[in-house]
Amino acid sequence: MIKVLLLRNVSPTNYGGIKKHCIELSSLFKDDMDISFLPIKDLPQKKIPIIGKTFFVFSALYKYLKQTEFDIVHIHGFATLDVVQSFLIAHWLKKKIVYSPHYHPFKYLQRPFWGRLYFYGCLRFLLRFASAIVTITDNDTAFFLKYHKRVYKIPHQFESSREVYRMPDTKQGNMILFVGRNDNNKGIFYLYTLDSKYEIHLVTKGGVKRKDFIVHNNISSGELSALYERAALVVIPSRYEAFSYVALEAFAHGTPVVMSDRVMIADYLKDCKGYNTFKFGDIKDFLQAVEKTIGQSVDMDKILPQFEKVKIKASYKNVYERVINK
Repeated sequence: MIKVLLLRNVSPTNYGGIKKHCIELSSLFKDDMDISFLPIKDLPQKKIPIIGKTFFVFSALYKYLKQTEFDIVHIHGFATLDVVQSFLIAHWLKKKIVYSPHYHPFKYLQRPFWGRLYFYGCLRFLLRFASAIVTITDNDTAFFLKYHKRVYKIPHQFESSREVYRMPDTKQGNMILFVGRNDNNKGIFYLYTLDSKYEIHLVTKGGVKRKDFIVHNNISSGELSALYERAALVVIPSRYEAFSYVALEAFAHGTPVVMSDRVMIADYLKDCKGYNTFKFGDIKDFLQAVEKTIGQSVDMDKILPQFEKVKIKASYKNVYERVINK
């Protein structure tokens, strides 16, 4: 039995992408005969106010890794100090490391200079301690192959809430849905350019600048599934997304998607119907994509099988077994 310990930064919300991915990755191997995951633990953290970055309390991380029995530590994260801490302590304790960077290209970070300095001045030298690196997109796969020989591209697994709630097909022709944080990184400012002929729903927190927007917060999974089902279009105008559960949830409900050209799940959507991209920063291109895409049919049977749990589990199992047998 191979025992895997997951390490990741503590998400400030219940909807953080890395947090969601780690929970679902662990659930893949529930009751598996060959691989087991230890319960995910939220270690205590401290914050450096000047740079706004958090890090693990060193003694807590060291004690956790030293006293816990496991075969592989799977580290998640990119431009965070806790990733560096995790690499150094795991290597010091002679633990086998698998690394999932959840990489964002430097030019798309809020502080590109500091991102480059962090990677080339620090993280790059720690990658040699990893037995394998797991990537998500074509872009990050090509990037990390420059620094490591064993890089495996594996998408996140996905199971739609539509199957759980068995929603009826009730599309509303002019309804546009946005699901995400209320900030510029998620591109919420694009929604303010939409014509008032659309009924615009936002699942987010905080105030918005248009009174005609319908804002939903603290809703149940069933209520969110109903919104996906009713929408004629979902928009994902993000500055950058290495993956997008929102896009997959929309597709699973038969709802087309408009996303920026920086939402990298498009790597898996080639020759598929039901989505269009626009150039991030180009409002006109965004509005044209909305007009072109709203109400389109979706190639659900072509898109969704790529992210089936059985396939993703087999891919991760292959990585873990290779690391142990190396």
